[in-house]
Amino acid sequence: MHNLGTKQRIVLVLGIAVVIVGGVAYVERPSPDTTPQLRASLDAYNNNDFVTALKQINAVLAKDPNNINALLAEATTLAQEASLRFQENIEAPQAIQIAQRVLELDPKNSEAWRIIGYANEIMQKYDDAHAAYAKAVELNQYNTLAISQDAHAYDLEGKLDKAEAGYRKALAINPVLDQANAGLARILLGKNDVNGALSLFVTVASSSPNARVRAEAAYSAGVIENAKGDSAASERYMRLATTVDPSYALGWVGVGTVEFQTAMATSSALTIAERNQHITTSMLDLQRAISLNTQQSAAYIQLGAELIIIGKKEQGIQILNEVKNIIANDITLSAPGKESALRQVSALLEGARKK
Repeated sequence: MHNLGTKQRIVLVLGIAVVIVGGVAYVERPSPDTTPQLRASLDAYNNNDFVTALKQINAVLAKDPNNINALLAEATTLAQEASLRFQENIEAPQAIQIAQRVLELDPKNSEAWRIIGYANEIMQKYDDAHAAYAKAVELNQYNTLAISQDAHAYDLEGKLDKAEAGYRKALAINPVLDQANAGLARILLGKNDVNGALSLFVTVASSSPNARVRAEAAYSAGVIENAKGDSAASERYMRLATTVDPSYALGWVGVGTVEFQTAMATSSALTIAERNQHITTSMLDLQRAISLNTQQSAAYIQLGAELIIIGKKEQGIQILNEVKNIIANDITLSAPGKESALRQVSALLEGARKK
């Protein structure tokens, strides 16, 4: 049984500051996929099934070790798996080696340089990433993925003017590029263009071929709807995020936050037992988020805040103190996002100590 008081002040930890993160880097796999295996691999890739994706690619390479499309697909898949599984320092160097092999076969291959840029980006080697992206665009001025990913790297660095310029440049060439639209939505949100950001996130959530991109966009739309006071729409988008991609940790943070808000809403007619059940469910959702990604800070912050609110003050303070180190290494947070998260934690700790 939780210590749920009827006059507790509702605290929403999930807020606008959280959504202006760079997001987990996402690299789209273009599809000059001329064999059934590569087409099947792309489908698996877009559903985060990297084992199947690599199996299909290896079937092609077993017959033709110099198949450039298959090598590019392999490098891209390894880099994306590294990003989503937080194994950047293991698989990103492998992706670079494969991309370099492509360059031995085809020295003017723009995609190979783009993948090298992406692999460096997820290792937070931003200077090397920008240099590789620049080479990709030099070789192909219409490589919108390279242009957008270069913007994403600037986004993570907190260089938002350069990020916005890059996203808009990519969209001028390809208006439906989901990565660029999601990136521009984050920029618009930072400029308080809430409706513009929401419109782009909703579009990406419904149209992207990639499960992780749809989930991130749905989560972001949920955060905005929550901030606007539409809890029903917020819950709908948060649950969509976890349905589209159950491995997306932030989606479970969103669902957990909505569950906690439901428990704390003084306007509802829920019984104490029902409120306690929502709190229990919320904490299970947050624990699931942590198990999916131990290095993402949002779940810890929300959990610490909830523990304080329900009267488990010392446990909450301990978690919030520990999360400071996690924030510093949270690669899904941009530089401004890290600063915002640290301010958020400091405010929660100050409030807790005054009680």
